[in-house]
Amino acid sequence: MQPPKCREPGFFPATVRRISHFNVNIILGNSMTWAKKTNFSFDSSSPSGKDAKLEVLKLFRVIFKVAQQHANYIEANCGISNAQLWAILEISQNPGMRVSELAQALSIHQTTASNLLDKLSLQGLIKRERISDDQRVVSLFITDVGRQILLKSPQPAQGLLQNALFNLPNSTIVSLESNLNELIKLMGAGSLESAMEPLDLSRNYLDVG
Repeated sequence: MQPPKCREPGFFPATVRRISHFNVNIILGNSMTWAKKTNFSFDSSSPSGKDAKLEVLKLFRVIFKVAQQHANYIEANCGISNAQLWAILEISQNPGMRVSELAQALSIHQTTASNLLDKLSLQGLIKRERISDDQRVVSLFITDVGRQILLKSPQPAQGLLQNALFNLPNSTIVSLESNLNELIKLMGAGSLESAMEPLDLSRNYLDVG
């Protein structure tokens, strides 16, 4: 299979370009400030009730829209998905890591990680080696082609949403986790199995709602 080539940055979606000019963690940590900086229509005068809830809905749309634009830009210009680029980043930072360690780093099932690695290996972006005395153990390494993709890819390589979450203070994360769990319960999610699957941001989640 012909390895993908990451085109030099040229056109960049306007929303994502604005995001790159300041710390993306304010998308989640201080959404109102972010909205004002990006000229997003956020009605801060709505103190409660349905209006306030609709404002929160707007912010969810913003979060997924900018993450989606970033992911689409990666796929269009580098020929790989956001999840694949994140995997390459983790392998480059942890040469020789195992499949189980990659799955843990990406917070996905090990079988999902293996399928992802199959695609990256076919494209010549990573290589698997058995360097341990235990030949069952597979170590992962980035190739020169994979390194070039990583160097030319738009940042943050792990994705806007992931990067924002990783940069939030712990106190905000604890509050966010509690509130989102409550929201998930109200949505009637009977299983959290999908929590261990990568977000497919190349799909248009915002057609409705």
